[in-house]
Amino acid sequence: MGLGNEENTKKACLAGLLGLSTAAALADDKPIDSEVKAASPSSRLPYGWQGVQTPAEPAINQKDWVRTPIDAFVLAKLEAKGLKPSPDADRATFIRRADLGCMGPHPTPEETAAFVTDIFAGRL
Repeated sequence: MGLGNEENTKKACLAGLLGLSTAAALADDKPIDSEVKAASPSSRLPYGWQGVQTPAEPAINQKDWVRTPIDAFVLAKLEAKGLKPSPDADRATFIRRADLGCMGPHPTPEETAAFVTDIFAGRL
């Protein structure tokens, strides 16, 4: 008889837990005040379902350094830390960095000279 009571107790506990989880699922899902201020209705959607948004470009001091909108975000972080961007690299330094980063070995002196004297240098 003890086994039957234990079985009934387990069933009652499971039923109670199931009832509580169902009640919790059906409960009013109102966010707390801080969540209301921080989250917009669209931010509650999964990331893939949110619409594409263009962030506002940050305010920066050296507007002449910016070539693309992404540069403004990079420059804003640099300025916030009190740093300035490095000057542009010359073409020989650029090709060495690009080759090292993409392919590994440094270009030969002939390849560097060919890149530096390229008549279509304005496209990079």
